[in-house]
Amino acid sequence: MNIIIDSTEYKKDRNLNKKDLSLIKDLGCRNLIINHIPWFVFKECTTATVYESKQKVQEALSALNSLPRLGLGRNEIKHSEFIINQLSILENKIENSIANQWIDFIKYSKSILHKFDKDESEVVFKDYFSGNKPFSYLKNRNDIPDAFIYQTIKKISETEKLYIITNDKKFKESIETLLENTTVYLCFTDLFEDQIFKKILETYNKLIDNEKKLDFINRYLNKYQTEIEEEVVEFIDDISYLEFYDDKLKSDDNSATIHYMTDPKLKINFSDIKIIGNEAFVPISIDCNADIDYAMFKADYWTYDNLPKYSEEINKHYFLIEESVKLKLNQIVVIDLDDVKVEEDEEQGFVPFALDKFDEIEII
Repeated sequence: MNIIIDSTEYKKDRNLNKKDLSLIKDLGCRNLIINHIPWFVFKECTTATVYESKQKVQEALSALNSLPRLGLGRNEIKHSEFIINQLSILENKIENSIANQWIDFIKYSKSILHKFDKDESEVVFKDYFSGNKPFSYLKNRNDIPDAFIYQTIKKISETEKLYIITNDKKFKESIETLLENTTVYLCFTDLFEDQIFKKILETYNKLIDNEKKLDFINRYLNKYQTEIEEEVVEFIDDISYLEFYDDKLKSDDNSATIHYMTDPKLKINFSDIKIIGNEAFVPISIDCNADIDYAMFKADYWTYDNLPKYSEEINKHYFLIEESVKLKLNQIVVIDLDDVKVEEDEEQGFVPFALDKFDEIEII
């Protein structure tokens, strides 16, 4: 969903952090919407905030500068001069501070800030002198910013369905009358009732729920890692025959059979845990000692100097080789998110962690 928010809505939330804009910011961050910011919207908001902020500082400076005339003592006057100096420093920082706040909003929300297009000026002022929409009447200067915003809306709507939020009813009427592929709402509440937006919100809520589950899975597995390792030991102890392949093996097909494993050391790769769909994928690895054996062609056996003595002759062509090696066993444990019980206290929650196989086994 592509949206444009008029400057009047941004001006209601100068810090860009109240409920409505926070939601827009989060949706953009998760690539669920694309928020377009016309250059004139950006300039209207930032310049107005800079002007009003500096005006407040000037009022404070004026009041402080009048204090010496009101009979203050020398120490208090000196202190007021220090405050005046600090306010002057603050005033010089206001413009950058407001610009940085907008830059942070744009970056986090992945919004698109459209640059000023000087070529649009000719079209805007042709409409200005003709009184064409979106101008309310001939040479209405107050409508010039909206006319430039209108050009940005027109350009985007030529290729994308565009949703606009503006509380200017005349501007809304101009857009709806002249531009196809647009839907205009007077406020965020109306946008949030849109059926397409509701579907986006469902996806968003699911993502938020999954993020909470991912956080809980990490906390739960970290807290109960010792208990999980005990379960891994039990699983490994029950293995008496497991075939695997490794290029380091000297058997004909690089295969061997594991008969016994000891001293398993579990590692859960927390940073690589991912959620896809309705499942969490938890990569784990286990380092252990193992007794293995494999069949080796007799002629090949005598070409190596570092092999252990064969344990028996299988037949006239093959020896049975037995070795003790170190193994790394890798597995991605799949967890059904419907079975995850999220609680603030890990002891009250539950993550179904079950190991039933190994996807990859290698000699280390």
